[in-house]
Amino acid sequence: MNRLALTLAHLIIAAPKRVIAFLLLIPVLLSPGLQHIKFNDDYRVYFSKDNVDLVAWENLLDTYSRTDPLIVTVEATQGADLFSPEIMEAVQKLTEELWQVDFVTRVDSITNFQHIEADAEEILVEDLVLPEKLRNPGYLSSRRAIAESEPRIKDRMLSSDGKVTAIYLQLMIPDKENAIAEAAAKVRSIRDDYEQRYANIDIRLGGIVMLNAAFDEYARADMATLFPLMFLIFMIIMALLFRSWKVTLCIVFSTILTVFSAFGVTGFLGIEFSPHSSIAPHVILTISVAVGIHVALSFLFGRARYPNRDDAVKHTLQQNIYPVTLTSLTTGIGFLSMLYSDVPPFQHLGVMCALGVLFAYINSMILIPASMMLMNIQRDQSATSVISQLCKALGEFLVRRKALVAVVFLGLMSAPLYGLRYFTIDDHPVKMFEKGTEFRDDADFIDQRLAGTTTIHFSLDTGVEQGISDPVFLQDAEAFKQHLLDDPMINHVASLTDTLKRVNKSLHNGDKAFYKTADSQEANAQALLFYEANLPFGQEINNEINIAKSSTRVIATISSSSSSEIISLVDRTHQWLQDNVHSFKSRGVSVLVMFSYMIERLADNMIINAALATVLIGLVLTLTLGSVRLGLISMAPNLAPILVAFGVWSLCGGSLDFAAVLIFAMTLGVVVDDTVHFISKYLRLTRDQGMSPNEAVVETFRSIGPALLISTVVLSVGFLAFSLSHFHMNVTLGIMSSLTFLIALIFDFIMLPLLLLAFGPKPKPAAEPLKNTVTA
Repeated sequence: MNRLALTLAHLIIAAPKRVIAFLLLIPVLLSPGLQHIKFNDDYRVYFSKDNVDLVAWENLLDTYSRTDPLIVTVEATQGADLFSPEIMEAVQKLTEELWQVDFVTRVDSITNFQHIEADAEEILVEDLVLPEKLRNPGYLSSRRAIAESEPRIKDRMLSSDGKVTAIYLQLMIPDKENAIAEAAAKVRSIRDDYEQRYANIDIRLGGIVMLNAAFDEYARADMATLFPLMFLIFMIIMALLFRSWKVTLCIVFSTILTVFSAFGVTGFLGIEFSPHSSIAPHVILTISVAVGIHVALSFLFGRARYPNRDDAVKHTLQQNIYPVTLTSLTTGIGFLSMLYSDVPPFQHLGVMCALGVLFAYINSMILIPASMMLMNIQRDQSATSVISQLCKALGEFLVRRKALVAVVFLGLMSAPLYGLRYFTIDDHPVKMFEKGTEFRDDADFIDQRLAGTTTIHFSLDTGVEQGISDPVFLQDAEAFKQHLLDDPMINHVASLTDTLKRVNKSLHNGDKAFYKTADSQEANAQALLFYEANLPFGQEINNEINIAKSSTRVIATISSSSSSEIISLVDRTHQWLQDNVHSFKSRGVSVLVMFSYMIERLADNMIINAALATVLIGLVLTLTLGSVRLGLISMAPNLAPILVAFGVWSLCGGSLDFAAVLIFAMTLGVVVDDTVHFISKYLRLTRDQGMSPNEAVVETFRSIGPALLISTVVLSVGFLAFSLSHFHMNVTLGIMSSLTFLIALIFDFIMLPLLLLAFGPKPKPAAEPLKNTVTA
């Protein structure tokens, strides 16, 4: 390592301009890759193509209708009556106008609901609310009574208090860029127009289409606001720290080249941006600035000690080549351990961040020393001298009061571990967004006032053509529907049996005794045929039954629930079917179910990722430090902070979502950095300069304490900026990562020195410095 440091130093000293020009050439050559970067806003991006749950969901869509739902709710406000002529007219016109939305294949509302009227002479299948009758006396009162008693409408299209109604759109979104954004923009435009035209209605939007649109919009908003904000924060920190625009410019220059190079490679690799991998630029920015500050501080300390700038370059490379190489390696391992995740965006995030670490290493170790040398930056004029003295004082206190500090520290750090007993990982697609965002607020409103925005689908397959008309099958389907309705999690169930019961009753002059499915397969088939023949365009029943009429779809609507609750619901309904039904088999599938099982797998992946990253990083540290004992010492203050952070978060009532999987992989490799820098300096002082353990600890605090403290603050502030994100996962990730970094610094400043003093290697006699080597 020392030989490599001297080689790089001589190269920089001999031709700094050529070195900088070469490093500038790298992002220029990689820049064409930037045009290949695309953003994927489809929820399917979270699942691999062979994911079992995704395959089951895609098969169901192929069987019935390959569409995504969009929900438009209309609330009567300011004391208005939803069933007044004015508002019903607005709902009826809105239903018609929503057909103009791109890619719409079906629109269902309370006004165009196909109601069956029967009398002694004829049976009519027509819209529940006819516009020409809106102002007829008593007409809307009768429509309200029908709606409140109709299972297909109650709670799904009409709230229990009668003030909110829902319009359901089905869209067949093509596989083209901005298709979802176009559809969402059109719906919002119609919403805004109607809210202006009708002062006493409030319109809200939900469903899978709006979920996908929210993923895209909020991710882009985060990238557009958080990245510049973080950049500005770092500029202010560096300006206050270095009091030199030249030093700040060198680090900014290095960071920009790092980001462009990393994403040039990303484009060539064909990696797509998605909502949760879109944080990669922010992570790379933070890590690049932190490493850059560390190297810049080392150069400034070198200039303070060696008047000759060539010696300062040698000092910088010799001091940092080993620890920065090692820390970059461990950080990269942490990110690459995310490749084991089942979630493609997390794999993409790991690769992008690992690329960022690589280029940050190259630019920090070569570009920053070369730039600072070329700009002839003089001796240290930064604000680190006071920090250095404070760090030295901390080291001296630690050496004097080892026992007291150890007891107090262990007591304080052990208490949060109690919170691990409450540690759970849970999530929900809607809860991925922060409260206060339009999508989250609208979704919460729909969940509170209507059946909900999330559904679970069951395909009841008889395996026989025309089998859905079989009386035994229909009796089993009705029993299954009733079982679902008895479940406290389920608010509404849409089933073919409801339609057939309505038709059968109408075919018998409205006799309530015939509100049931017919007793023969022929009668059920005729009822279904009659109903299909009388449906208008756009109201076909092919979204409920397949072409062969061998299977039908049952849709259960539920309120927002945790992933564990969803899995429990799916499992118990599946078990009920196995125990009670023999005419068909089914298992619940939906986007919600897919995400729930994904989160369950992520919890298992987190354990495996953590173990993998720990073993690999521990092995690297053991081999590079040349001692199993030092390897174990180095890992102790890195694993413990993460556990303590999880404990603190749990005790504070924080819940963990997708972020939990990322936190361990992202923070472990990063928090190791400070440990490596501390141990490397300590060993250099004890082994090469013959200092006693106590002296080495104090000198280590004095010389590299400021760099460790400042880089940790930079990392913490950078990740804390994620708390301003629209995504709840990013908020959790930012707060938890910042907490972990700060706790890890405390462990490195207290636990690590105590372990080194108690179990570290004994000092060796001071060795003669190597020729052409600048000693620390």
